[in-house]
Amino acid sequence: MAKAIDMDLIVDQYYIDVYKFCCAKCKDAEAAQDITQETFLLLTEKQDQLIDNNIRAWLLSVANN
Repeated sequence: MAKAIDMDLIVDQYYIDVYKFCCAKCKDAEAAQDITQETFLLLTEKQDQLIDNNIRAWLLSVANN
């Protein structure tokens, strides 16, 4: 069974990284904000399937797609 993740901690740790990544990819602040929010929304839906040690990589992969 996967260990539960602390969503507040994950958002605090990775939100800026994901947002900056999205800004660099799409060059549009509003689109980057939307993609970042959608990425974290998907995280809330999939959190039971994730392993703690790969969350940042997973977030950036989702944002990239």
